[in-house]
Amino acid sequence: MTHFRTLLLCIGLMGGSCATVIESVADPVALQATTSPSPSLVELIVEGELWPKNGVLKPNRLPSGSWTELGSIPQGAVFQSNDGILQLDTGHRYECCLVVDRANVVGFYLPVEEVFVPVREPSFVEIRPSPQNNN
Repeated sequence: MTHFRTLLLCIGLMGGSCATVIESVADPVALQATTSPSPSLVELIVEGELWPKNGVLKPNRLPSGSWTELGSIPQGAVFQSNDGILQLDTGHRYECCLVVDRANVVGFYLPVEEVFVPVREPSFVEIRPSPQNNN
């Protein structure tokens, strides 16, 4: 029984350390969903690499293709990829969306955790209508 308690304690500590990494760089935010019945698709062309502010989290490469604006948070508009999942990796992977403000990617929104993680340096992003809008 002692080994079981030790295992539970270790699992609890490991889970807490993962949450701490996110909590140490993230701000809780509430998403205001887009009210459009059929949001238009866009293409996001990001210049440069995107790295979270503290350097602990590493984004995978950005999915190409179309993105949908889910809504907004105080930091900017929230876009979700339609062609793949964007994730931040701390040893535990978190699904995320891009946050764009004034033609710059300023961070990531984690929809499950409902938090915003800023990038070290904002990166310019070009937003174009997606050719999929015509289909």
